[in-house]
Amino acid sequence: MRLRPSLILATCLASLPVLASSVHAKPKVAILGLEVTGQSSTDQKAIRAADDLTKELRREAQRDSGPYELAPNSNKTLLDIKMLSECSDEGLKCMSEIGQQMGAERLIYGKLERKKAGYEVSLKLLNTESKKSEGTTSAVIPFSEVPDGLGKRARQIYAHLIGAPEEGGLEISSNAERGTVFVDGEIKTSLSAGSARVSGLSSGSHAVAIEADGFERFETDVEVGAGATETLRASLVPLGGDDGGDEEGRPGHGWRAAFWTGVIAVGVGGGGWAYSGLQVLSAQDDVTAGSKEYPRGNELTPPPSGGRFPDACESFQSAPDKSDPSVVKVLDACDRGKQHQKLVNFLWMPMTIGAAVFSGFAYYKGYMAPKRASAEREARRRGRRAKQRNFVVAPALGPDLIGAGLGIQF
Repeated sequence: MRLRPSLILATCLASLPVLASSVHAKPKVAILGLEVTGQSSTDQKAIRAADDLTKELRREAQRDSGPYELAPNSNKTLLDIKMLSECSDEGLKCMSEIGQQMGAERLIYGKLERKKAGYEVSLKLLNTESKKSEGTTSAVIPFSEVPDGLGKRARQIYAHLIGAPEEGGLEISSNAERGTVFVDGEIKTSLSAGSARVSGLSSGSHAVAIEADGFERFETDVEVGAGATETLRASLVPLGGDDGGDEEGRPGHGWRAAFWTGVIAVGVGGGGWAYSGLQVLSAQDDVTAGSKEYPRGNELTPPPSGGRFPDACESFQSAPDKSDPSVVKVLDACDRGKQHQKLVNFLWMPMTIGAAVFSGFAYYKGYMAPKRASAEREARRRGRRAKQRNFVVAPALGPDLIGAGLGIQF
C-alpha cells in the first residue's frame, strides 16, 4: 500500500519539534549537597552554610543563560551517596555511575571545611559519560559573607567551575532619550533612543549612574553575575521648575498639600476660637445684667457689691427662688460661658496653635527644602562636570545607532 504525500508530509512535520528539542536540549547536571569535613563536621553554622551554598549553586544551574539544566532529582548530598554506595574514595568511575543513575550527564560535588579565614570550599565537575574530570575549583568564603554574600560567591564559583566567562554585561532602558552612562565613576557609554549596553563588567556589585539634560542624576547599584547580562530600567526624574507649583510627581508635593490642609485647620480653629470668645463675653454681659435685675439680691451670700456679685454664678446657685427670670437668665449665661470657655481651652486654642506649627513645618518641607535640594544637586552636578575631561569619547550602542560619540564639555 502506498502512503499519500500529504500523510508523509504531516508525519515529518509532527516529528520536527521532537528533533528540535533533542538537538537543543541542554545536558543535565546534578549538584550534590556539600559535605562538611574536618573538625567542623558537627558545627551547625558550617552545616547551615554548606546547605545554603548548595541551594545557591543549584539556583545558578537553573539560569536560562547557563550551559546546563538542573537534573530533576538533584537533591541528594555527597555524604548520603558515600554512605549508600561504595564510593567512599570518590572514584571517578563510581561517581560517574551514580551521576548516570540520577539521569545527569554532569555531576558537581565537593566539600566545605571551616578555616581561620572563613569556609574553604572545593568543588569538582565530572563528566559521567566519559568518566573524566572536567574541572576543579576552590575558594575561601569569609565569615562576614555568610549568609548574605553566598549568592554572589556561588555565581563566581559556579562560573569558574564550568568555564563560563567571568565578565558580565548590562542592558539599560531609560525614559531619557540621550544621556551619559557611568559605571563605578567612569564613563562607559551613551544612551541612544533610551537604551544602552555595557559589556566587560566583572561579577559583583557596580555603581551605575546616568546623566541626561533635563533630568536629575540617576544613581543605583546593580549586581552583575559572571557571564550574565543583567537588565536595568532607569526611570529618571525630570528637573522641576522654581515656581513651587503643586503638580503630581514634583518633589515635596505631599508636604505642599499638607501645608494647605494645615492652613485650613488654622482657619477653622481660629474661627472657633473667636466665636467661643465672643460667646464668653456675651455670657458675662448677661450675668451682669441679670445680677442687676434680681430684686432680692440682698438675700444672697455674699452680698452684692455695686449691683454685681463677686462670683455671680456661685452666688446665684444659692438663690431661694430658682424660677425667678433674672436667676434663670444668670444661671443660663453661666452655663453657656463655662461651655465655650472649655471649648477655647481644650479644643480651639490647641487646634489653632498645633495647626499653625504643623503648617510652618510643612511649608518648609514642601516649598523650601525641594528648592534647596535641587540647588545642591545642580551644584554637585556642575562640580562633577568641571572635574571631567574636556573631550570625552564614549561608545554608543542602541537600536538605531552603532558607533562612538565625541563630547566637548565647557
